[in-house]
Amino acid sequence: MMKFLSTLALAAMVSSPAAADTLRWMTGSPGGSFYPLGGALKGFLEEERPDLKLEVVNGGGIANIKGVGTNKAVLGFANSVTTVDALNGAEPFGTPHTDVCNVAALYPQYFQMVVLKDSEIKSPADFKGISLASQKAGTTGEQFARLVLGVNGLSYDDLGRLNQVGYNDAVSMMKDGNADAFTLVTTAPAGAVMDLAAARDIRMLPVADATYETLKQNMPGLQLGAIPGGTYQGVDEDTAALTWSAHIITRCDAPDDLIYALTRNVLEHAEALGGVASAAKGLDLERMSQDLGVPFHPAAAKFYAENGIEVAK
Repeated sequence: MMKFLSTLALAAMVSSPAAADTLRWMTGSPGGSFYPLGGALKGFLEEERPDLKLEVVNGGGIANIKGVGTNKAVLGFANSVTTVDALNGAEPFGTPHTDVCNVAALYPQYFQMVVLKDSEIKSPADFKGISLASQKAGTTGEQFARLVLGVNGLSYDDLGRLNQVGYNDAVSMMKDGNADAFTLVTTAPAGAVMDLAAARDIRMLPVADATYETLKQNMPGLQLGAIPGGTYQGVDEDTAALTWSAHIITRCDAPDDLIYALTRNVLEHAEALGGVASAAKGLDLERMSQDLGVPFHPAAAKFYAENGIEVAK
């Protein structure tokens, strides 16, 4: 039987002192992609390794990095743009999280801004006085809502109301007229936005070039992309959006056998993962091994090297 961690090292990472054989995996909120993907990979790994127990817990892009970086979790999903910030000790991390390593890039993530079609809101500069449904604190979606407001000369204090809620609650608020705009970070298409578009006519707000250029100065991993027209019902034109890559992170000292098995399982079950989250469709070695500016865990790097791809460790 392969050994994973010493009892002492493992105890610092588990959800409770009594569950010394349980490793914590920080994912995301139900309604997004991180949570079901974590559940699927947990199932594949535990089926292969009966001695392994993974606890999939809710989290968010920023909270997950902090959890892995402070030894409260072994694995997490994250967004490359904020993982690079964490390595550099940029806000909101404060100190460099140099013990966070990459395992596999998965799919593009987008900062999405949604309003109802008949809304007078044309850009984030029009958010003053409105009721905004954003994501919970500790998520990349909440961070970007705050950053984009700031670039447009606004803060939370300028809103009529700030609702930091989960995807499903945000959709309900938009449907009921209790929120004027909905911002989120996730894949495209996002199930929550599809749900809203099926019930109400919507518009997607594009990010301005100036907003991207301003944020890019302090966020080297940030890119400007587009959500293709037709992604959502009634939205026929491409929508300019801030984008980056979702990826799996781990502690750099995580057990080699665990991370090697995880990397292999991501590739072997790529088709199944695409069924869990449509953005993961077409996942292959080339995409998984993308250089995101985050060093790979040595065991993941070994797996890629054995398959003909050299990556930075």
